[in-house]
Amino acid sequence: MQPPRIVKRVSEHVMSELRKGVIRIGSIHYYRSIEDANRKDSLEGLPPISLATKGGNRIINHEQFNKLSSYSGQGFKLQDGWSFELKQGASLKFEHMANIFVFCVSIDEGEQSDLSHKFGTHIYEITNIDMFANMITDELMKIISDKNLIIDDGGYDSVRWSMRPIKYKEKSEIDSDLLKQLQTPREFDMQQVFTKDFSFKEEKELRFVWFPQCSTEDRFFTLPANFTFVDLYLPNLWNSIREIT
Repeated sequence: MQPPRIVKRVSEHVMSELRKGVIRIGSIHYYRSIEDANRKDSLEGLPPISLATKGGNRIINHEQFNKLSSYSGQGFKLQDGWSFELKQGASLKFEHMANIFVFCVSIDEGEQSDLSHKFGTHIYEITNIDMFANMITDELMKIISDKNLIIDDGGYDSVRWSMRPIKYKEKSEIDSDLLKQLQTPREFDMQQVFTKDFSFKEEKELRFVWFPQCSTEDRFFTLPANFTFVDLYLPNLWNSIREIT
């Protein structure tokens, strides 16, 4: 039996760019906010924390707001003594601010759903996974410092990549009222990057991620929250991929 192929479905425009050696690498926040509803997933990475009204208007004081903001890694704070009112039916969402490079492909086992309506009619296969991932790693290393792409408190020395199939499960926003401890910032759980809601199951996604790290201390650095994507020029890209349709 032949092993499954690793493929990506793309539009005519994206394939045209690929033929020139240009490939787009997105991020967690890119796929949370992308305008294309077929590709958008507001629950990418760690699900957001929702602060909602419960049966009527709700007063939010500075302590409640600041704890949730700090826990989510955000820098917004209300001054001591400040408060505001949430009207019935309204809610606040606190997204986790950690952001890393993401690239999504599919596992083709011969019975793949027709996803051309979501991604496009062109398909290419990644024929050499290590070469593909390492080329991107090398190029990201070159541009991270030039573009000041990481929030670095010292120690950044390399870029690491990982690849795993997505696990599909029920995934939803987290009710802030169910959180018991908010004393420390919420830890970034890499497992959540490889988890998506059941509604995306037909994609059979395999995901590449790249993250800047300090190899001597085994810790990673996050990209700025407003970082969305970067287009890389890889002259040898087609040594690792082939066009199918």
